[in-house]
Amino acid sequence: MTTYTVKGNQVLRGPDPVGSYERENDGIRTRSVKVTAGSTTIEMQRRSSGRFEILRSGVPVGYEERGLRIVYEGQVYEPESRRALVHFVNGSENRLVIMSMGMEAVVVERSQDSISATSDLNPDVALVCLGMLAPYSRPAVAQAVTTYSPYSRRRAYYRLSPGLRAASILVSIFGLMLLGGLLNLYLPIPYYVSVIGGFLLAFVVPAIIGVLGRKRAMRRAEEVAMEGDGGGNKAR
Repeated sequence: MTTYTVKGNQVLRGPDPVGSYERENDGIRTRSVKVTAGSTTIEMQRRSSGRFEILRSGVPVGYEERGLRIVYEGQVYEPESRRALVHFVNGSENRLVIMSMGMEAVVVERSQDSISATSDLNPDVALVCLGMLAPYSRPAVAQAVTTYSPYSRRRAYYRLSPGLRAASILVSIFGLMLLGGLLNLYLPIPYYVSVIGGFLLAFVVPAIIGVLGRKRAMRRAEEVAMEGDGGGNKAR
């Protein structure tokens, strides 16, 4: 059984550093990933949208494609389920199992500020998994909705900017006061009741916008997760 851990830019085997982790970005997309452990060097180089070629010591040995589907030396490795991958990258789960031919090939686990991969079958595939999932080395914390990693952001939190929040409050107040005035003309409703309702709804409307924004962010993140469309700065 072989276990490798990526912590920062270091690759560890047990408590001892044995190599390094490097990621090269092209704008917001990942151009290449390089993981070194002892005498083994695994590189993932982008060949197209959602597809990376895998090289071992400079020699092509397979590829990684959308959904963390890895083909290494002709053998297929992939997450136990699509949902499991999404849960891992979103931060709701800290353990991900990679299967091959009905067997557990690699177990990826996240702990504190590191991520580890254990394999009985092929340590090289464990390094591939670490290379692609290293941006998730920290447990789920509030992330800006604009930060994405190889398959999704861990857990996106959509927040209105201060300017947009203020504008939405002002628009809500103005619109509801106007509506209150119109209602007061045609219905036996005291104007002050309409104004109070306007102020209350002025805070409800931004909250509703925030909720809708979070839902939209979650949908977008899952789309990115399924595309596996690489990127840097926790973006693919």
